[in-house]
Amino acid sequence: MKPKFLSGIGALFAALLIAGTLFVPAASAQSYESMEVITTDEATLSLIDELWGTDITIGEYLEKVHPEFLTDMSDDEKADVYQRKMPWSATDLESTHARAAPSVVVHAVISKDYPFIEFGGNAQFYGDDDPSYLYVEAFLRNGADQTAGSTSRSVRNATYVEATNMVAYPEDDDYRVYAWGYALPSNVEDQEWTGWVTYP
Repeated sequence: MKPKFLSGIGALFAALLIAGTLFVPAASAQSYESMEVITTDEATLSLIDELWGTDITIGEYLEKVHPEFLTDMSDDEKADVYQRKMPWSATDLESTHARAAPSVVVHAVISKDYPFIEFGGNAQFYGDDDPSYLYVEAFLRNGADQTAGSTSRSVRNATYVEATNMVAYPEDDDYRVYAWGYALPSNVEDQEWTGWVTYP
């Protein structure tokens, strides 16, 4: 009786190992389809403010603030983002908002519904071939030009990406959102500011 019982356990264990090898790659592959980071901790928001407006590349920004996005990139994609300057404002990057191919059109959004400010950004890619990598990030900025929150998302082999976040009970102030996005390998990017919203 014991040998049958042990062989049954052995067969069950082998079946679980086989099932595990089938499901683990699927879960790992799924993590490369979309990655979202919502930033609310003070240390990261202070780091964003410290970097804001500095002469760094997108790769350097990601390395310091969102290194998890770099792990999802191929060597060619990393080389691209380490060559492109981080656009901090409308003066850094002329908005295309045109549908010439290939191009990216970015929209920033903000609304308030007490006690929240909801914000985010989206990026739409236009072109003959889907981008291998599409990224958008939105920064909630206050009247003192400080970051009150951020949100970012990347997708693979998709033409649309959206990232949203909300801040509860923010300080009484004026707020607006800066969103920017880019696509690889075409190296197209765009950005947009919203108008100001007063809270409360």
